[in-house]
Amino acid sequence: MELYKDKNIIVTVPAATVRAINVAAAANNKLLIISNDPVLFPLAAVDKIKIQPPCPCGNYKTRDAKCSCETIEIVRHINKLKVKYADYMWCENSFCYSRDIKLTGIEQHGLDILKQAYQQFVPTVKQIVIILKSARAIADMEKTEKIEACHIAEGIAYRLPKD
Repeated sequence: MELYKDKNIIVTVPAATVRAINVAAAANNKLLIISNDPVLFPLAAVDKIKIQPPCPCGNYKTRDAKCSCETIEIVRHINKLKVKYADYMWCENSFCYSRDIKLTGIEQHGLDILKQAYQQFVPTVKQIVIILKSARAIADMEKTEKIEACHIAEGIAYRLPKD
């Protein structure tokens, strides 16, 4: 199941989440996805799917901000969600990872730079999409078919923090 697709990037829903969506649809059930992964937010447009964050502050396991919730608060929050959405099936911790992103038309050296940035900064899938969309725009401006290493590096410079 694709969430985002363009010339060089395909972001797919994690297999476990796809399975839960298919089971809910086959059983004619509603589904609660407990996640704060912004890549999954388009799924909330489906009538029978709700997405809720796993903690009160909404930052649990995010890379952009630190979660200020204590473990007991997170447990209480999830239990409240399970009560509020008692008539829903639910799945937790549905995060997209690098394996859920397929890249094409990018030079190997550019992929190496992106991999190094991923390991150093651990960006979210949304940030990677922004980086690659920027790199694609730069490549288009330079009228090159492939995204080159310099395009990736410039895209990273626009998105990720500097040391």
